[in-house]
Amino acid sequence: MRKFYFFILVLFATTANAQNPTVVGDSMLCPNSTGMVSTQPYDTYQWFIRYFGSSTITPISGANSQFLPIDYSTYAASYLSVEVTLGANDYISPEFFVDGWVFSGFTVASTGDFTIGPFGESVLCPGDTMYFEVMQPYDTNITWYNNGDTIPGINSTILTVTTPGIYYVTGAPSLCPLYIEGPGVDLTVIDCPVGIDENGLTSSITVYPNPTSDMIRINGQGREINYILTDALGKIVKSGTSGSTETEIDLRSFVPGIYFLKSESGTVRVIKL
Repeated sequence: MRKFYFFILVLFATTANAQNPTVVGDSMLCPNSTGMVSTQPYDTYQWFIRYFGSSTITPISGANSQFLPIDYSTYAASYLSVEVTLGANDYISPEFFVDGWVFSGFTVASTGDFTIGPFGESVLCPGDTMYFEVMQPYDTNITWYNNGDTIPGINSTILTVTTPGIYYVTGAPSLCPLYIEGPGVDLTVIDCPVGIDENGLTSSITVYPNPTSDMIRINGQGREINYILTDALGKIVKSGTSGSTETEIDLRSFVPGIYFLKSESGTVRVIKL
């Protein structure tokens, strides 16, 4: 008699469990991440989804196993449920809500002693120091770059800058340390132009039109001039010798920004639109 009652008790417990399937698993997803939800063992399974704010419950195609892989883009902000069978009986679980983290855009603040050029670049003059600071919530796995190379030993949210370069930074929120993001634009720092008057021209040569979107003309005022044209970081992008009257330099293939035309007569800042 005791064995019979024990069998009845086990059968009742198993049946009661089968009538109440539950969903467990990852309820909070990071952007670009994946997870898993599951239920107890049954004979068959069909998973359903209802998106937040909707009353429509939709079967998930091909979701017919005990385990359901989920990802951020498809399942964040949705309710999941599963219909199961055990023998001839059907059961359905309560809904399980899957949420997802949403973060503000990646922002870098610039502070310190510097000026802003016409294209948004930071200009450092002798003795200047500036600071780039990654704003919250991106405070984890910080990596700084200069001219495409990793800056070793610097993983804080603040970078001290005293030299020109093309800077960049990536990082992640502490809640989602694998969600690596960046500002999406370079942080350009250039040297303070030296030997240039307030109009950006030396007194010995004339360069026009400036700014320009295609050509500049050099007037050597009666003499030939050997020149080099550099970008904001000092890389030579063109060189030559101007005629004694006027010479054209084609800038149409150059990216917009600040360039410097250097000669024995001085330096001219050229703005390419």
